[in-house]
Amino acid sequence: LVDIASPPTGKLSLFNLYVALSQTHNPMLPAEDERLEDLNKQTMRWWREM
Repeated sequence: LVDIASPPTGKLSLFNLYVALSQTHNPMLPAEDERLEDLNKQTMRWWREM
């Protein structure tokens, strides 16, 4: 498989960053997503109880 597309311009945009991160296959990413989701839920509960 050969990629004959033009090389990137070197500029980093939020979209490029999103695509790069979404294509990462790091096995720790789902665990980190779950940790952040749990933290978000804890924060929401804490905020409602104030």
